[in-house]
Order: sequence, then structure tokens, then C-alpha cells
Amino acid sequence: MASRKNTKQVVVSKALKKRSLKSALLGADWFVNTQVNDVSQPTNDANKGRFLYNAHCFSSYGTWGIDWTSARAVFILLAAYRETKKKVYLDTVKNGLKYIYSLQVMDKRDKSLYGVFHEETPQSFWVFPRDGIELADCLLEYYRITKDKEALFRAELFLDWFIRETMFKTKKGITWVYRQVDFDGKKDPAIACCEGGNTMALAHAYKITGKAKYKIAMKKIMDSQIEMYHQAEGPFIDKYRGEGHHVAKGGAIDNDDGAGIGLLCAYDILKDKKYLTHALSLADYHVSKNAEYSVYCALPAACTFLMEITKYTKDDKYLKMAVKQINKIFTYQHFNPKSLNSHGAFIGEDEGGINYVAGFKPKPEEMVTTRTTAFACLSLFKLASKHWPLGYSVI
Repeated sequence: MASRKNTKQVVVSKALKKRSLKSALLGADWFVNTQVNDVSQPTNDANKGRFLYNAHCFSSYGTWGIDWTSARAVFILLAAYRETKKKVYLDTVKNGLKYIYSLQVMDKRDKSLYGVFHEETPQSFWVFPRDGIELADCLLEYYRITKDKEALFRAELFLDWFIRETMFKTKKGITWVYRQVDFDGKKDPAIACCEGGNTMALAHAYKITGKAKYKIAMKKIMDSQIEMYHQAEGPFIDKYRGEGHHVAKGGAIDNDDGAGIGLLCAYDILKDKKYLTHALSLADYHVSKNAEYSVYCALPAACTFLMEITKYTKDDKYLKMAVKQINKIFTYQHFNPKSLNSHGAFIGEDEGGINYVAGFKPKPEEMVTTRTTAFACLSLFKLASKHWPLGYSVI
């Protein structure tokens, strides 16, 4: 499906690496500077450790983070800690875990809920499993760095819930994941194209624990991803979902939410070249896009995938395009040192909506958001860091 021509390797300049690292660390600082830290006694605020989801660049407005945005904050902060060894980044993660742990159901009496994360707050009695699994993945990363057994225990607790309660057979016999699970037992079987990204956490769990159940679940979901969305060369295609923060006009899934990296995880573990062939075809599509996408988040999402695929081919076109994308990503970073609410984060709120800023609907470039910031920082760390980030990567 894809060419694997070998050519001369691209040389990334020291200046670009230095700029990329500085930019990534400034993005990490956004999570440090906006985290909820002050909790006095008596405690009337349950947001201790919470990060921002997004923020308006020209006011004090911000939306508090939820499960998956908290996970992506942890990915970036741990990458910053590994690179700099600065205690502030690890301390910010530890504070974040206090809020993350408050989201997890630890009551064994109801097996259908034991281990699940609440979606937004401990009062949210539902979850998107694709969102919740990101928390499990960030806990796996935290365990790899700190050897904290509580983090591993909680990650596996969610993953076991995920395999037990969310994977199902569609009418066509394809294994997929419930889009939403309500805590009253209702499960939404609507097909969502972002589910292929679940494979990353399952692959990471297998690499860390050696437990076959995670590898089996990863393979089932990735094979279904290919069957439903990648029957021809090029991008993953969703013929039914409207244009949005995942899908571009015409059905191309430009922000595949980690499914492309999931292909590489599957290849790494299963050694079946079909997964690499599909990944290279997807990478060729992103090269053909020439860093032009209809939504902000697709650019850094594609970049972090192209950086990952450079591990598996000597063809320099992927790194060349990633470098071009990174130079464009720099233009997304918002600078306003007088406003810690937005300084250092990356613009592009592709979901939008009047609920984000009361009274009007902001333009995407008027908001910074975790989705774009996390993908951007991961791409930058992959290019510049001495330590390849573990989030959205093959480990």
C-alpha cells in the first residue's frame, strides 16, 4: 500500500531542536501555571489538582479539564520532567493525580462499575470509554517513571473494566467499543471513529505487564479499525460522521486520536507487517496534505504520528514533513506573559460552542486548548528531547 524508499536522512538543526524544546516546555508550564493548588481549611472546593481544558485568550474565562484532558496534561508534564528533572513538573503531576484518583470508582460491590473513571467530575455518572482509557495510559506512564504501584494498580483496574464492560460485537460481527457507558447500566453502541486510539493504552499495558489479555484486546480493536476505516490507501475514512475535530470534509479522519500510532503499537508487538503497511499508507497521506488541514488539532496530531513513524523507515520524507509541520505549529503558540490563563498554550478550539465563552461563540484561534497543546508538545518533544515522550508513542 505504501512506498518504503530509502533516502538520505534529514538533519535537524540544533537551532530547531532548541526552539522546539523551549516551545514544548512553555506549553508544559501552561499546565503548571493554571492548575488548581490552593485548598484551605475548611475545604469548600473539590478541584484540587485539576487542570484547564481550554481558555479564552482575551479574558479570564476557562473550562476546567475532564478525564482525557487531565491525562494529556500528565503526558506533557512527565515529558518535561524527564527532560529537565525539574521537581515542579513531577509535583504538578502528583497534584493532578489527587483529582484523577477522585474520579475512579473503587467500590467493589458493583462489578459493572469497579475501576471506571467518571467523565468530568465525581458527580458525572457516565463516561466515554475512549476518554477514560487515556487516564489509564497516563497512569501507566507515571508507573514507568516512578514505579508507583498504586498508579499501575489503578490503570489495570480501569483496563480490566474496559475489556469486561465496553467491548462488544456489532451486528456485522466486528469487535468495537461502546461510545458511552452510563452508570445506570445504559450503553451506547453508536460507532465512533476515535476508538482505534484505545489500542495505545492496551499495547502499553501489555508491554509493561506481559498480560496477554491486553494484547488480545488491542489486536481485536485494531483489526476492526482497519476493517471499518482503512480499506484503501490513504487516510482512515469515516463516511458517516460529519465534519468536526476528527473528520474533515469528505470523510478523511485527519485527527485519528492515536489510531495511527496504534497501528505501530500493533506492529511492534505482533510483528505482522500488515500493520506497518497500513501505517505507512496513512503517513503518505499526511505527507500529501503538505501541513494543510481544516481543523487546528489535526496538524499536531498528524505530526506526532509522523515523528513516530520515523522509527520504522529510513525514508526521509516523513521527517521532512514533520519538520514543516512543526514550523507551522510554532505559529499556534499563544504568548501573553500577563495572562497565565493562556500564555504558552496552543490555539485551536475545534469543538467550539457558545458554552465555552458566555455570550458569544469565539473563533477557534481565540481559544487555547489542551487537545492542540498536548499534540503540539508531544511533537516538539519527539523532535527535540533526549527522552522520547511516552504518551502517544510506541514504548
